[in-house]
Amino acid sequence: RMSIEERVNNNIRFDIIYVDECQDFTSSDFALFWMLCQGGGNLFLAGDTAQSVEQGISFRFEEVKRVFFEMNMRDSSGVPSSPLSIHINFRSHAGVLEVAAAVLKVLHDAFPGAANKLKDDKGLFKGPRPCIMSRKEEKFLGRDAFLNVLRSNPHLVLLTPDDNV
Repeated sequence: RMSIEERVNNNIRFDIIYVDECQDFTSSDFALFWMLCQGGGNLFLAGDTAQSVEQGISFRFEEVKRVFFEMNMRDSSGVPSSPLSIHINFRSHAGVLEVAAAVLKVLHDAFPGAANKLKDDKGLFKGPRPCIMSRKEEKFLGRDAFLNVLRSNPHLVLLTPDDNV
């Protein structure tokens, strides 16, 4: 099995490259994918600009297009004009997606231009809208009542920054 460096040095290319979670890659990575795929013709990228988690990477599809334009000797032929956007979510129900859209709206309002604004995703099926609880609810309900809410809902998923919960 050859390393990527050996493939590049020996001019061995891939027929097709599929990159998932591309929002977590750098411009250098995209340049390498372009080279390994013989000019990007069979390079497929999938990602979500709202899910970038890598520190120091502020992903934009426009940046990928710029890298491909440069790799293609400043020729725009062969560089996709725009990404194909998919707005159907196959993993989450509508309730979760509504909360995610509300959180993104707050982020977009607080930090305009920090992330691409996309159309809201639609779920394939309905589901309960998750509730967001904080320490305020714990104080309002009382600790025992708050814990009862958590214990009486076996399908409840709890996201917390506190490892001791």
